[in-house]
Amino acid sequence: MSPTVPAPEALSADMPAAIGAAIMARTAIGLIEHSWQQVMADDDPEGPHQLRVGLRRLRTVLRTFRSEPQPAKIAAVGRSLVTTGRLVAPLRELDVLVGETAGPHLVAAPDGGAVLLAHLQHQRAAALETLRRNLGTKRVAALRQALTMLPTDLERAVQRAHPDRTIERHLHHDLKRRWRRVLKRASPLADASPEALHDLRKALKNLRYAFHAAQQFWPDKAAHTFEAALKRVQVASGTINDAHDIAQLPARIAKASLGRESDAAVAYLLGWHAARSEQSLGDLSRCWQDLADTKIARDLQ
Repeated sequence: MSPTVPAPEALSADMPAAIGAAIMARTAIGLIEHSWQQVMADDDPEGPHQLRVGLRRLRTVLRTFRSEPQPAKIAAVGRSLVTTGRLVAPLRELDVLVGETAGPHLVAAPDGGAVLLAHLQHQRAAALETLRRNLGTKRVAALRQALTMLPTDLERAVQRAHPDRTIERHLHHDLKRRWRRVLKRASPLADASPEALHDLRKALKNLRYAFHAAQQFWPDKAAHTFEAALKRVQVASGTINDAHDIAQLPARIAKASLGRESDAAVAYLLGWHAARSEQSLGDLSRCWQDLADTKIARDLQ
């Protein structure tokens, strides 16, 4: 049985920013540790997914409370989080292919679909073993050790930089900065390239991570509306990104010699995702306008 994720500690509006920073760091670290153990214990795709989420959330916390000059120990943790995230990425990409963007559709694909799916599942099993080996290295063990001290180190750094700032004020300031970054990446939306849409999606994801901690400082209805609108834009842009990723599938399987039948299955996938991507281009503009019209989006202008 997988270990239970620790319940997050509550923030209060008038709490010092330094205390809030430590709480947010502990919450993200708890998720990392839980999912880390899950990856090592079983092959559930949720383990690497949540490990990647935890790593990104902790990076978001470090950026939210970044001070200049940044303490060397905190900067080193930040770099290690990036490196560890890259270790998880190949497995997560295959999990998305097998479980979401390719696998479910290969069941209805031409005869080569079963062959292609089996090949992706084999790659996924190999990627899981590689990740487990990498998570057992001394470098990664050093990161886990550093994470035990990170909340205290971060609290001290934020206390020095912002001794009189409350957590509510700090998070509001950070969200305004992140919203400006999203706005910059969303213009112009109609002619955005797949790479630009990918950057927008990442900015939206980071905004959502930051908003999760701050949403309690807005009325429930406004927070729910903003969160739902954010997710719809992220889903629409993600659908377009899926089509771009699927287009890389021929290169991924080029050396596997799966036969001509698998070529038909790949062509089926490419066509399915291209049609869905075309539809999502129209949905994206509508979803974006819905997000921009929310009360919280207007508050963050």
